[in-house]
Amino acid sequence: MRIVIALAAGLLTLAAITSVAGHAAPERFDPAPGAVLDAAPGRVDGWFIQDVRRQGEASLFRVFDADGNHVDDGSPVIDDADRRHMYVELQSSLEDGRYLVAWQTLSDEDDELDGSCFLFFVGQAAADAAHDERARINAPEECPIDIEEATALFAKPDIDATVTINVPEEIEGRDVTVNLLTEGAEIRVPTGEGQDPNFAHYHLFLDISPNLTHAHDGETGEPTNPNDIMIIADSYTFRELEPGNHVVSAALFYDDHSPFDPPVTAGASFTVPGGGDGGVDVWVPIVVGVAALAVGGGLAFAFRRR
Repeated sequence: MRIVIALAAGLLTLAAITSVAGHAAPERFDPAPGAVLDAAPGRVDGWFIQDVRRQGEASLFRVFDADGNHVDDGSPVIDDADRRHMYVELQSSLEDGRYLVAWQTLSDEDDELDGSCFLFFVGQAAADAAHDERARINAPEECPIDIEEATALFAKPDIDATVTINVPEEIEGRDVTVNLLTEGAEIRVPTGEGQDPNFAHYHLFLDISPNLTHAHDGETGEPTNPNDIMIIADSYTFRELEPGNHVVSAALFYDDHSPFDPPVTAGASFTVPGGGDGGVDVWVPIVVGVAALAVGGGLAFAFRRR
């Protein structure tokens, strides 16, 4: 019996790797799919062919007993030293029986999801019972992973919005008004929730790189950096600027105060007349940073209650 189950496990793992090459597909598991153990393991480990991303709960392990109860501690760990290695600790003193492992990974190399399930057994009796029931090692009828559903949840929304920023060709005095124009999204007061790309508000960044992971007040959403300015108007006036060269950038943010993903940004430079260098050097480029963010969050799939 052990030989039959181990062979099925090997074929399952090989099929998983070859069928989805390019994702963070599994290389091996411990316990292996179909393994028959004399005693319950302390944890379940998985090694994958690409780095696994730490993004909310997109990458996970869950382990269930035969009654559908969670027997893991609910906190999968991605190894700091090897991000192709992920594991989850199990509850102590697990009884003999059959256990279902549900795993899911979000690749940090190609942004693709992968996931599936497999069974392992504690005690030969549980393995024999699974054989008599003609249970499949990948347990498709029990697996809560739905990669199509998860992919839809984690897919980046289509962003049609654009933003432009204009400054006067000639600056007089030390007050400078910049004008903003957005197409494809309505500028409004942020509600504090949601990431609907049809609605947005601006962040202006003066003489700093666009910080798309900006710190902000948890209640008001207002930035804590004075050079990171949240506005909902189509213009903004910087007052009493130092003479010299300056750079201003604009970015669109969602209602929940996270930046559009992919980012929607624009930038411009200008010179305030007067003595002294002031501001930033003229050679400083307008750098619109592209942030790799974990927006959204939430489970990539729903466990079906049994």
